[in-house]
Amino acid sequence: MVENTEMNSQTTAPVAETQPVAIKSKSNKKRVSIGSVVIAFTLLGLLALAGAGYFLWDQLSSRQEGLGGNLDKGDKRIIELRKQINTTQSQLATAEKQLSNLTETLNNTDQQNERQLQEQSKLFEDRLKNRHAQLDVKINNIQRQLGKTRGDWLVADAEYLLSVANERLQLTQDIKTTIMALEAADHRLRESGDGGVFKVRAEIAEEISALKNVDSTDIIKLISQLTILQKKAHTLQLALPTINVAPAQPERNLETTAEDQKNTTIVGRALTDLKELVIVRERDSNAITLLHPEEARIIREDLVIRIDIAKSALVRRNDEEFHTSISSAKEWLAENFDSKTAQVKNSLQILEKLLTVHLHSQIPDISRSLKMLRDVTKFRLRSDQQADTNKTQQPQTKKKPLKADFKQTRKTGVAQ
Repeated sequence: MVENTEMNSQTTAPVAETQPVAIKSKSNKKRVSIGSVVIAFTLLGLLALAGAGYFLWDQLSSRQEGLGGNLDKGDKRIIELRKQINTTQSQLATAEKQLSNLTETLNNTDQQNERQLQEQSKLFEDRLKNRHAQLDVKINNIQRQLGKTRGDWLVADAEYLLSVANERLQLTQDIKTTIMALEAADHRLRESGDGGVFKVRAEIAEEISALKNVDSTDIIKLISQLTILQKKAHTLQLALPTINVAPAQPERNLETTAEDQKNTTIVGRALTDLKELVIVRERDSNAITLLHPEEARIIREDLVIRIDIAKSALVRRNDEEFHTSISSAKEWLAENFDSKTAQVKNSLQILEKLLTVHLHSQIPDISRSLKMLRDVTKFRLRSDQQADTNKTQQPQTKKKPLKADFKQTRKTGVAQ
């Protein structure tokens, strides 16, 4: 715009040759200068506005970019936070599952513990009841024993003696000992002064008379006779003589010289030559056989073993085996020992008598008196127990609430 004004001024310059033209040109110049100034100011204002607008636009754009970056960072942070929230939610879910599993296991263990406690408490209660019952029975027995009189003790002693007599008769058939035990039991019953045992005493008298009529064998006497024969077996004289063997002399470890060795070799050769030339023959027809000491020991031990077999058969009351072993021992004694000596003759006579012994005999039954006495004692025990129960019924009803309180306190203790 300034350039156009200048060109217009240059074109109008040659025309202004006159005065009016000069006046007009001055006025025009003034107008042009004012207009140019106004235009210049307006242009400067526009430029300033444009610069300010550009500056503002730049600032706005930079701010928008900053805001956009901030928004991107915030979005990223939000995404990261969302991810963290998701992870924490998943962790919380797993923790909740674990917690639920733990609660289930705890509930199961609590139920199991409660069940076990109930079972144990029930078991202990049952044991306690059984123990109380056992203690009551023992206390009653002790009270009954303490309350016994001398007559009761004598009756119990008689019962024991009758049981011993039965066992002795059944196991060993020792009639003498059995009779002694029955007589002692009758004496105890007589001293007791109890009128309820008269029938038992009458039965004991019948059993004693029946045992005295039995012809029994004394087993202990027979065993003692066989034991004496065993001891004599080592001293009885054998039918054949025994060789007296000299004890072996220890070898001599002496050093021999060359000359001694030479002499022994010469003597040995001469002896061998003489043995070839001389022949010795036995002409005695009445030769006596001799026993070696080991053979003599075996013969004696064989007799001892045969007598041992007879003793075992005697204890078992095996009649056939007893007679077989006795006859075998007798034959062995007559064959290998000198029957001319007094000891051997005496031993043969004892074995001959033993062959006539019979082990089995008809033994009467003596268990009826023991059964009768036990029935009497059982009747007394029942009567005593009935009396005890009648006495203890009233205090037992008073003790029931105490047992209930004990159970309640025990249950509370277990629950705690």
